[in-house]
Amino acid sequence: MDLIFDRGDSQNPRGHALLYFRVDTEPDTVYATYVVTLPVKSDLTKYVPPFLASHLGNLPLSDLSAFAMPPVPESVGSYAELERLSQLREDDLVYGGSMFSFDLPRMMETATEAVQIYSSLCSDALAMNSTPAEGAAEAIGEELRETLEAAAAPEPEPEPEPDDSLNVNEVLFSFMKSSSASLARATNWASCRGCWAG
Repeated sequence: MDLIFDRGDSQNPRGHALLYFRVDTEPDTVYATYVVTLPVKSDLTKYVPPFLASHLGNLPLSDLSAFAMPPVPESVGSYAELERLSQLREDDLVYGGSMFSFDLPRMMETATEAVQIYSSLCSDALAMNSTPAEGAAEAIGEELRETLEAAAAPEPEPEPEPDDSLNVNEVLFSFMKSSSASLARATNWASCRGCWAG
């Protein structure tokens, strides 16, 4: 299946599109669905209660990255209406081809195939072009690496400047020398005083 972009660019899809089909037997009728590709993978099995999981069959709930809603394309007013909507909402407008409107399972299968192709185009475009957020994340990561590398390298310690002032031990020693003489005089004086008090 080839998708034809009436609006948008197949090399750089927007990630959301109005996907439409035509029916050969109904030339004025257009069937459409809305396609969304999620920028974040989601695992819906975490949100489905176990008693409902068996009823959902083989839906790809563990890797939901793109989907169409409604899953079976619905009849819409006209192609002009789809064109107007895609311009207002800035959606891609994508033609998925021709189908039979009376075969619902086949319509769903065709829509699912188109969703997979559109999602693949989106993935390819993201792989080729980094988004602004990815570019910003890369720049922040590089800056963080440089900062961590700079922090890991020890900064050389500054050489101590020569200190001409006296250090603590010298001051204490000089005080003790002068204090010992003073202490001797004070002891003599105290002993003499005791003699006078006598």
